[in-house]
Amino acid sequence: MQFDAIARKAYYGVWLLGLCFAALAIWGFVRHPHWFWVTPIGAAALALIANQRIRGSGRRGETVLLGVATLVFVVVSGLLLGLALRLS
Repeated sequence: MQFDAIARKAYYGVWLLGLCFAALAIWGFVRHPHWFWVTPIGAAALALIANQRIRGSGRRGETVLLGVATLVFVVVSGLLLGLALRLS
């Protein structure tokens, strides 16, 4: 699959958002060490991994499934990050 302009913008947007969520979660873990910071870090890492796999996908169905997985992991990471911030 050729990477068109919309997919490229979405790829970089999710990449930046995932890095921001991961950095905030790591900062929270350093500031207030507790086990609940592991879940947003893990979800952000899975979002970044799924997002990276989109670039190498060759089929349309694989790209769609990886895009949905990336979206789900980014949303879950944001929600868990908000929860962890409230708990700390």
